[in-house]
Amino acid sequence: HDPTVFRDALSFDARRFCPVNGAKARFVKDGKPLKHPTVVFGLGRGRCPGDTFALSVLAVALKGWVQALEARSESTPLPEAVRQTVASTPGPAAEIYAWLKPAGHQEYSP
Repeated sequence: HDPTVFRDALSFDARRFCPVNGAKARFVKDGKPLKHPTVVFGLGRGRCPGDTFALSVLAVALKGWVQALEARSESTPLPEAVRQTVASTPGPAAEIYAWLKPAGHQEYSP
């Protein structure tokens, strides 16, 4: 939540981490690029003592959403290429569109 690094730091904006043009997101502080700008819970001896609890709560919430929603792919073919990222699972090179609806509803509505 550092306003010197992130524009509108107190608002969540996923696009700041995934630029539309596919370029790697860069974050700079005091004119120097940050090596790990998104390490939320810290590292090493200064690591947050509540990180395991926070990640467990997120896992429970995600499982609840997955159970409560049905998803289907729009008729968009899956891209063959993947972007090279530092993530353990690279993202697709092109956007994939999907529809979500509450489980049990009869129709999808855009």
